[in-house]
Amino acid sequence: AHCSHNSYDLRIPALIITGIMASSENTTMIKRTWQLLAPANYPGGRRIEALTPEGNTIFVKVPEPGVARGTTFVGEEIPKPQPVTERWHDAICNCGSEGTFCCLVFLWPAAAWASIMDKIGFSFLGHINPSLRQATFVIMVGAPIILIIHQFQKMHQVLALQAKAASSSAAGPSKPQFPPEADDGAWMDLTLVAALLSWYFIIIFTLTRRAVRKMYKIRGNCCTDCLWVYCCPCCTPLQLYRHMRRSGDQVGSCGCGAPNRPVNATEVV
Repeated sequence: AHCSHNSYDLRIPALIITGIMASSENTTMIKRTWQLLAPANYPGGRRIEALTPEGNTIFVKVPEPGVARGTTFVGEEIPKPQPVTERWHDAICNCGSEGTFCCLVFLWPAAAWASIMDKIGFSFLGHINPSLRQATFVIMVGAPIILIIHQFQKMHQVLALQAKAASSSAAGPSKPQFPPEADDGAWMDLTLVAALLSWYFIIIFTLTRRAVRKMYKIRGNCCTDCLWVYCCPCCTPLQLYRHMRRSGDQVGSCGCGAPNRPVNATEVV
């Protein structure tokens, strides 16, 4: 009886201490709420990266049922996700959960890569330089547009010269359609510009994947980075997007998704 009485006495303090510790943990977990201006349309439960007046980066949860762009809302602060390091979050072909970013990759891959480069501060010169963010985005997105415009101009010149040659010698022997002899090197110039731009994109995208890999301490080398970029030009940026999103670094989508820089937040007392 004496032994059972002692064991009973020892259990009561243990339960009391456990209850006190749990109670103290609950009381110290203070929920902080913040007021933000939504830079885009967000569904309920979405995690937004925000910047406090003290310069600290936090994450705020969007309340249900969601918020519209340009509206002010109050959200609850949530813990920052732990970055995934030393390995990729998933395989390179696990696509389908990227939303608008997936559409951007297939419609305008250079803009998708530019969004990733903008997020990590990677410049068009091939190194980290946040001061060149805007110039990098303009060059990466604008270079393909300039090439397309140049291509249409050259095609218009070729077709005009071909029509002129056909009208002047309608009864003569047929001439080849592309390229006409009077083109004066238009197609040669276009091919050279396209080749140089393609090689530049392969190099800069390889360096971008290398920069992301080093940021998360993932093993690899420049050869494998180049291989993935060259063989899987669409799946590679999608893998980078998923990994960065899982690690708390949300990548924007050229205005179609979350911004690449934190939103200013004011604490609600």
